[in-house]
Parts: sequence; C-alpha cells; structure tokens
Amino acid sequence: MKKLSAILMVLLVIASIVTVNVSAEGDAINYASIGTYSTSPGHEIGYLSSSDSTKYYGDDDCTLLTDGVSPYYTTTTKDGKIIAGAENPGESAILVGTSAVHVFTFALDRTYDDIYEITLGNVWNSYDFGWENGENGKGNRGIAYKKVIITLSTDGETFKKTKDYDIVADNHTEDGSENGYYDYRYQFKEPVTAKYIQIAVYSPSYCFSLSEIEIWGRGNAIPDIVTPEESSEEIPDETSEDETEESVEESKEESKTEESKVEESKAEESEAEQSKAEQSKAEESKSDDNDGGNTGLIIVIAVVAVIAIAVVVVVVLKKKK
Repeated sequence: MKKLSAILMVLLVIASIVTVNVSAEGDAINYASIGTYSTSPGHEIGYLSSSDSTKYYGDDDCTLLTDGVSPYYTTTTKDGKIIAGAENPGESAILVGTSAVHVFTFALDRTYDDIYEITLGNVWNSYDFGWENGENGKGNRGIAYKKVIITLSTDGETFKKTKDYDIVADNHTEDGSENGYYDYRYQFKEPVTAKYIQIAVYSPSYCFSLSEIEIWGRGNAIPDIVTPEESSEEIPDETSEDETEESVEESKEESKTEESKVEESKAEESEAEQSKAEQSKAEESKSDDNDGGNTGLIIVIAVVAVIAIAVVVVVVLKKKK
C-alpha cells in the first residue's frame, strides 16, 4: 500500500510539472491587434482608387490591417483553372508606387520579450506568380519579400535592424493551390524584445496589396525601460490648470508670509536697538547722578573739615591765653 501511495505521489508531481510547463508556454497572442500602427506610403498618391473613383482601397484610419479579416480572393476559369481574383475595398489595403518603399510602424500596448513571428497576410504577389492578364506574365501586384526590413525598439526612438529570421511563404488559399496570394511569415530564430516595430516593404510593381499584419508572442510583457531623462520630467505637466493656479496662489501666500516675517524681524531689531539706546541713556543719566552726588559729598566733607580746623585753632588759642 505504501509503495502504491509513493508511486501515485510521483505521478502527481510529474503531472504538475508538465502542467506548469504547458501553462508557462502560454497561448499565442497577436500583439498587433491590441496595439496601434501608422502607415507611411512610399508614393504621394498613397492608396489606390478605381479609375471611376467608385472604389477606394485605403486604410486612412489605420484599422484595416489589424481587424482580423483576411479573405480569400480566388477565381476559377471555365476550364477549371484557379487564378487570382479582385480585391474588395475595406478588406485589403492597396498602396501604389512602382519601386516604392512602404513603412508600417507599430506601437504595442507594452514591451514584450517573446515575439517569435511577424506575418504579412494575404499579400497578392502577381508580379512573381505571373498572371495571364499582366504584362509579360508579370502582374501589377508585387512585393520583394526577401528585402523586407524589420527594425525593433523599446523606446520608440532608437530602432535596431534584425535579420535573424527565416522566411516562410504559405499559399493563402482554402485548397492550398497557388494563385498568387501568400502569407509571408518572418519567423525569428530567437524571440525578440520590442514595444515598437517598423516594417519597411519594397514593391517592384505599381501596387502593394495586403489584408493583415500580425505580430505573434505569448503574452510575456516586461516593465518598460525608463531613461534618466524620462524619470526627471517635471510632474506639473500632468496637473490641471486649477491645481497650477492653486500652487501659484499658495506660493504667493508663502511669499507674503515670508515678507511679513522679515518685516516683523526688522521691527523687532529696530525695537531692540531703540531699547538699547534708551538703556544707554539711562545708564549715562545714572552716571551723571552719581557724579553729582559724589561732588556734593566732597563739599560737605570739606566744610566739616574747615569747621573742625577752626575749632581746633580756637581751642589752641584759648589755652595759650
């Protein structure tokens, strides 16, 4: 029985270790969907519009590429051949500019140190795939996916380029057939740390078309690194105007209080000086009184002495007679 209990305990410990490891792994999280991004098109036109201006393939609000919608655009010809189809506004963003470089800058909600993959989803690459309606077998939707530049930052100011990844191109089709639509996955050999990510894409053709950008990790956030300059920022910038006015009034009151204290101190010093002067005069007056008293006493003594001498003289004269 004891052996059976020991075996059960060992099995429970092993099961708990396995459970901890699995839970520590965490579920995959698309950080791009909980962050924000901005787009810098590589051409002044920006986004594609149809010739009759009835369709606009823009992403002006910077929400389209993280909405989780990555539809399949496929068309089957009469002879059963699967070819690429046409994008729909509101589903894919199409940036224009032959040989243009389009930059996407993401700001995640926190700094993560477990980012293992970045995916450009539902990219139409008819330039490399070829399309019978394209000139010389080259379509006008393209991406030089091997020339994509990924840079990382923790503060949004200093970006560091990384090429430590493998690139996987998956067909973005329901049946796995190759029709010119791809998910380009940039899989890091080691997890990277970032809060801000820039993705620069070079397009050799007139249009760059995609539906989603995903940044994958497992939820391991770390504290943001605060530089000395950031930590020494003045707090009053975050206070309201009323609080600022109150601070000013308090400062004025304190200044007035200090001034009144100074005035009181000066007055006390003046009174002290005046008191010293009066005391000095009093002492001088006492000194004069003492001198007068001493003079009178000397006179009395002199008179008494003269009288005594006179008496002595009179007595001596009487005895001689």
